[in-house]
Amino acid sequence: MGLGFMYEKSHGGLAQDEHKAEELYQNAADLGNAHAIASLGTMHERGRGGLAQDERKAGELFQKAADLGDGEGMSNLGGMYAEGRGGLTQDDRKAVELFQKAVDLGDAKGMVNLGVMYQQGRGGIAQDEHKAIEFYQTAADLGDAEGMVALGFMYERGRGG
Repeated sequence: MGLGFMYEKSHGGLAQDEHKAEELYQNAADLGNAHAIASLGTMHERGRGGLAQDERKAGELFQKAADLGDGEGMSNLGGMYAEGRGGLTQDDRKAVELFQKAVDLGDAKGMVNLGVMYQQGRGGIAQDEHKAIEFYQTAADLGDAEGMVALGFMYERGRGG
């Protein structure tokens, strides 16, 4: 799994090779590795590593990873529910539930996604920009670029305090 990530992102002196990354993710997924299943779902979602773009397949893989307790899988599946993609009916409440589970596991993407739901007041939660900022800040503190960008936009718009 880790080697697949290194090939996908060109880390550790390895040349980027998405086909090799997909192969390694598939091998790990076949062994039941939840994070590899989520990563393979992302490759299907984006049409990477020689795979055709297939959001329905991505959603199935995200669901499988989420069922195995993977925060990234939960967050990605929540995103599909929030947007009504991958053959899923748009359901903000289900998205919030999945994002919260991802947050509980320390998943930075889940933090950003839940922050968006608070910022917009979606999924049965009241709009709360301060709560959104807390989630963005925590994600940013974990090194998450999306959290940093979201936090920056909030401050740029005078919403940070």
